[in-house]
Amino acid sequence: MARVVITTWGSFGDVNPYLGLATALRARGHVPVMAMPSFYGATVRDAGFAFAAVEPDADPGARSRRWCAR
Repeated sequence: MARVVITTWGSFGDVNPYLGLATALRARGHVPVMAMPSFYGATVRDAGFAFAAVEPDADPGARSRRWCAR
């Protein structure tokens, strides 16, 4: 058994496939921990996985993003 940290800093298009990966890992006896911006915390916890918030905290639906080209 391994504790596996899965991390992303993207949109739900990034998060949802990782939830599938976490499900497969758990089925094989591992303990997945999802490390993502706190915006995704409820989604991850509702799916039954451990969650760890990482910075920067960003809402993927926000129109104004500092990190995007203008």
